[in-house]
Amino acid sequence: AKSQEEKGAAQKRLDIKLHAEAGGYNTMSFIGLPQGALEAFADGVPNSDSEWDAFLQALPKDSFLAGLSEALEDSSCGLQGHKCSALSEMIFALDPSGKDGLTQNQIDVLVAFTVAIMNRVKIGDVNENPDVRMGSLIDQAMKVRVGQQMKEILARDGARILTGDGTLQERLTVDRLPNAIKPIVYIDPNRKHGEDAEIFAPVFRIHVVPGGSAGAIARVQEIPYGLTGAVCASELGSAKAFRRSMPSGVAYPSSGIYTPTTTAAPAPQIPFGGIKGSGTGTGLLRPGTALHPLLFADVISEANQARVDWGKGLEQDPVIAALESLLAIQGIRNDFRSRLSAVSGNTD
Repeated sequence: AKSQEEKGAAQKRLDIKLHAEAGGYNTMSFIGLPQGALEAFADGVPNSDSEWDAFLQALPKDSFLAGLSEALEDSSCGLQGHKCSALSEMIFALDPSGKDGLTQNQIDVLVAFTVAIMNRVKIGDVNENPDVRMGSLIDQAMKVRVGQQMKEILARDGARILTGDGTLQERLTVDRLPNAIKPIVYIDPNRKHGEDAEIFAPVFRIHVVPGGSAGAIARVQEIPYGLTGAVCASELGSAKAFRRSMPSGVAYPSSGIYTPTTTAAPAPQIPFGGIKGSGTGTGLLRPGTALHPLLFADVISEANQARVDWGKGLEQDPVIAALESLLAIQGIRNDFRSRLSAVSGNTD
């Protein structure tokens, strides 16, 4: 702040909760679908807004699609996308046979569904309407930045917006909220390596990759960030196998009866951190390594319960439980002891 007056104004904008943000370009990968996941589309994909409204209204609340709808909004629109764990890219592993990925028809259906959900996100002032899902960006400068980033993306060959009327201007215009934007879902088929960038807003890419699950893994591994991620498969074992290849500090597997997962980390229920461009920590406990406390997320995320309930009902604090489980791993206990021996005058 350049003056005490600016400092005072800035302090008034601060939320009670302090977020420590790390860089993130987070993916939601689909390498398979639970049985019957798309059965609601047995009669075809809706063709009009009214048909989509009726279709979404009729979805059972415990269905795969209803869960996916919630996950998409949570991942992309929570905190207006102002979070390092926001969704940046949906990856669809293409396999014409459908055995090691999704068929083109399944992908087309899911993309249409995603666009329909994002077109219906309620935007407004929560002080006026508690049902709104998303409000304004933090300030005008952020909105200008998002617009400029999208202009750079749309300048590339083949890139285009799928939501709204397909124009950037329509997505950047919200009645009575000059600093708000509407969710942007886009394709960018000719993006080159190294052009992935965190936008920090409700904006994400649709990316269809050939080669089945191996193609999806290759895509995830080439991204310069490694904070959070999600994977959906036909079987939980396949999702967890894919997860082990994800260079992410936090990764959520989902399948079968499990609610479609999200990239949004439910801190403070579990430890949080990342690697590569999202890296924090050093040594054996570096987030994203096989020895990080996030291993504990494997246990609590397999429980068939809402993410916000992870860690609740346990006999002890989930972070402490995670650390104690790690102490059983060879090498970790000695590492702790060596670190503690270097700390003088602090028994804690």
